[in-house]
Amino acid sequence: MDINLMVSTNKATLNVEVKGPSVSRKYKIINWGLWLPYEAIVSSTEQVIPYLKHYYEALVILLDKYGVSEERLREVWNVVESEIIGNSEYKYEEDDIEYDFSDLDLS
Repeated sequence: MDINLMVSTNKATLNVEVKGPSVSRKYKIINWGLWLPYEAIVSSTEQVIPYLKHYYEALVILLDKYGVSEERLREVWNVVESEIIGNSEYKYEEDDIEYDFSDLDLS
């Protein structure tokens, strides 16, 4: 079976939570929910750093259930962090999208 991770957050989530699993035998998928603390992430000027920190915390909890040690995960995670933090390709930028609805009859 494949493992599917669904990452979510909301203002009520104050600490990392791992929910699940729910199993779909039909689609051969094990679904896990990773809940990350919204305020801790969005209140940071560099949101990717707390996002990664909390995502890592969730993975430690989850992968422990599959026998993956935190030490092994840390080895892999150090590579992930070094690739992402400071890499402009991962920097969030808001798009300035202008929509033109002049062709629509909205009356």
